[in-house]
Amino acid sequence: MGRGWVTKITPVFYAAILSSAFFMSIVLLDILMEKSIAPYSRVAISHIILFFVVFIVMWLLPGGPKQWGLNSRRWQTGILLGITLGLALGMLFSFLSYGTNIGQWNVTNVVNQLKERQIIILLLSQIFLIGLSEEVFFRGILVTYLMKQYSLKLIGLHLAVIVVSVMFAGIHFYKLLFGATLGSILPFVIVGFFYGLVLGWLYQKTTSLIGPIIVHNLCNTILYLIGMGMGS
Repeated sequence: MGRGWVTKITPVFYAAILSSAFFMSIVLLDILMEKSIAPYSRVAISHIILFFVVFIVMWLLPGGPKQWGLNSRRWQTGILLGITLGLALGMLFSFLSYGTNIGQWNVTNVVNQLKERQIIILLLSQIFLIGLSEEVFFRGILVTYLMKQYSLKLIGLHLAVIVVSVMFAGIHFYKLLFGATLGSILPFVIVGFFYGLVLGWLYQKTTSLIGPIIVHNLCNTILYLIGMGMGS
């Protein structure tokens, strides 16, 4: 009886290890490049490397990349919902971050900051890279893997979507290692969990990463541009 219980949760344990390894890889890559490459360039390079590593893993797994989310299934639905949800969540998260002060947003602040090369690199990372690398890993690898292990659904969401959303949100706790307080982190953890549910639901609906990647990149871009316009 005990061994059966352990066997059932073993896939979750493996997924948790992989999730931690993904984050630690970002930290390690940043440390390795710290002395020679500017911060925002390090972000871009790290996510490019991680995307190609995950893509190679997908290529080696049974079924290849198409079976792990890199396909064009229901691409019309993915694009439509991706754009709609990306815009909606981007504005929602911006409002949660800045409240009514968002009315002070100024395009001049954005234009002035875009004169800096590093700012442009980070913006391009938000538009193309961060959501790409994180979605091929969290939704492509982890959710697909756990979907193959479990069939249970709760309120229409596959158990895999819920479990990976917890892991996706839990990464924010790393900030405790850098002096952040638990109170300052919890809002990001809670938002990250529900964000993960939306991304996972879209992946579950389309079995393609097109939608989740669009949502993630578009939401990140809007939130970043709003922050720039606020002068932060």
